Amino acid sequence: MATKIKELFIKCDCHTEILNIERDDAMRLYYFCIYEIDKNKMDWKQRLRYCWKVLTSGKAYNDQIILSENSMNELMDFNKQTNKSLD
Repeated sequence: MATKIKELFIKCDCHTEILNIERDDAMRLYYFCIYEIDKNKMDWKQRLRYCWKVLTSGKAYNDQIILSENSMNELMDFNKQTNKSLD
């Protein structure tokens, strides 16, 4: 059976990062990555540094967190609880 992955991109309200959320149905895991948005064109040194990071780490993002379904449910419960307290 092929792995079904669902993906969502959410732009930060400050417009400097994007949150990427992927759901792997087969593994029942959620992957969260944060990407920087640089509106200015990178000079060659910045591009080389970025490429080097990808080559040496295999990662183009700043950080990543992986949550199980149980942890994701906790996160959603937390969101519901905090939203109720705002009402």
